[in-house]
Amino acid sequence: TKPVDEGFLRKQWFSESEIDNLQFRGGSWGDKKGLLKGQLHSGPAPSPPPHGSLDACGCRQGAEGWSTTSQRCSSHSQTSPQEAADCQSSRNGNLDECGCRR
Repeated sequence: TKPVDEGFLRKQWFSESEIDNLQFRGGSWGDKKGLLKGQLHSGPAPSPPPHGSLDACGCRQGAEGWSTTSQRCSSHSQTSPQEAADCQSSRNGNLDECGCRR
């Protein structure tokens, strides 16, 4: 992942009621608040995954994700759906029954 001019953009969970308080980078396209409101349902933000949970690539959920570029887990990455699918199809014995790398 490469930083933009402002540095790495902050990511976090938020609820629909918090959308009006979000700040977006200026000079970009579209009605972001309207688009988000149209896609979200009211309710609390999802709770973080249990401590120690691993994603499909063996990365600690909520703390790191798979980096296709470096071919390892990174705290600056999030595992994409495509990366998760690739990891699941290429397991072939690389992970034990608990999901730990061998």
